[in-house]
Amino acid sequence: MLGIAAAIVLAVGGAYALRDRFAKAPTIAAVDTSADRNFGTQRAQVAEVRLRDGTMVSLAPESRLTVMPGYGTTERAVRLNGEGYFRVMHDSLRPFTVHTDKGDVRDLGTAFAVTSYPGDSTLRVVVSEGRVQVSRLGESTARGSVLEKGDVAHVGNAPSPRVEHGVDVGQYLGWTQGHLSFYRAPLSDVVVQLGRWYDLRFVLQDSSLRSRRVTMAVSTTSADALVDAMGAALGLRAMRRGDTITLRADTRSSAAGEPK
Repeated sequence: MLGIAAAIVLAVGGAYALRDRFAKAPTIAAVDTSADRNFGTQRAQVAEVRLRDGTMVSLAPESRLTVMPGYGTTERAVRLNGEGYFRVMHDSLRPFTVHTDKGDVRDLGTAFAVTSYPGDSTLRVVVSEGRVQVSRLGESTARGSVLEKGDVAHVGNAPSPRVEHGVDVGQYLGWTQGHLSFYRAPLSDVVVQLGRWYDLRFVLQDSSLRSRRVTMAVSTTSADALVDAMGAALGLRAMRRGDTITLRADTRSSAAGEPK
């Protein structure tokens, strides 16, 4: 076994397999017309979108980006459902804002990631460069919280976002470089994200597995290799039938997940 913290580094099919797939994602030039305002990805797909001002947006699986009408006139606004990494061409005269169904994120000269999938309880903002301003849904942007490089904010129903400072943001942005990283994440969250990337449906047969904390890094495009390695490293039995993966505790192995 790999010890207390399950660590999975999958190199089957090439250590940079996901990076290669990402590099081959379509580069779409957005223009301010009604026909070219919506960009989306399906499960197991990623895309690189170039907006007309030079701003680049990387879209993770099952994500949709809408360029709002009038983009580039007095302001630049987009709406995101899902996950995107934004490298913004800063323009103080035309602020750049990402709207989600949980809150808004305004660029103050930066690169940042926004995660807001339907069903998520919070909006997550990760700042890799510069600063952003985050406000809750319905809150004035001017009253929002300012985040600096290395900050991670979780915006929910609380009056103020929960902010972590000095975070190694690479664990959240690994997907833009060809790998997925998880640090002490509940297994229930891990399988949801893996399902998006590999177009698989995971079933946790034992409810106690949902809260198991898992630390792992994944860099393979092979779903079979992923399933086999997860089972071995986490002390689980993994059974695949078509696109459905059932995970259950393997009483023959000691558990490798972290304690709750």
